[in-house]
Amino acid sequence: MNWGSVEYSGLKEFADKIRAVVDEKKVDELAEDLMRDAAAALLELVIPLTPTGEKADLNSVLAGATGAEAEKKTAAYERAWGGYVGGTLKRGWTAGEDRKSEEHAKTLDVEKAGTVFSIVVENIDEKALYVEEGHRQTIGRYVPAIGRRLVSPAAPGRHFLEQAEMSFQAGAGEAKMQKRFDQFMQEMFG
Repeated sequence: MNWGSVEYSGLKEFADKIRAVVDEKKVDELAEDLMRDAAAALLELVIPLTPTGEKADLNSVLAGATGAEAEKKTAAYERAWGGYVGGTLKRGWTAGEDRKSEEHAKTLDVEKAGTVFSIVVENIDEKALYVEEGHRQTIGRYVPAIGRRLVSPAAPGRHFLEQAEMSFQAGAGEAKMQKRFDQFMQEMFG
C-alpha cells in the first residue's frame, strides 16, 4: 500500500541556504544573550521575594531588665545590631552591589559545553541557603541579637528562590527572550 511520497530536495536547498546565512558565532552570541536575559528575568523575580531582615526592638530585648542586666543586654544588642544595614541578602544576588538585574546579568559568565549553554545565578551571602532552605537550631539557646531564647528546633525555609524559579518556568520573563530571538531572526532573514 502506498501512502504517498515526499519530495525533500526543496527542503535540502532551504537548509543549505540557512547554513550559508547563519554564522555559528552569531548563533552562539544569541544564545549567550538569551542566557543573560534569562538570568536577568530570574533576578527580577527573586530579588523582590528575598526577605529583608528587621532590626530587633531594643525595648523587647530589655523587657524586665534593670541595672547591670539592662546594661549587659544593651551592650549585646549594640554588638549585634550597631552597624546593621538591611537588604544584605537582597544585594547578595547582585554580588553585593546595588545595581539593576540587567546590569548584573551582563557581568555573568556563560559556559558552553557542546551545544549546551549555562549561566549561574547565585547569592553571595553565606546566609542565603539557610534562609532559603531553613536550618536547625538549639532549643533554649539565648540569642543576644533578638534578646530571646530559641523555642523551636528548626527555623523554616522561606523558599524565595524556589518561588522565583516556578514563576520563571511558568513563563515570566519569556517575552524579553522572545523579543531578542525575533530581532535575531529579522536580522538574519529580513
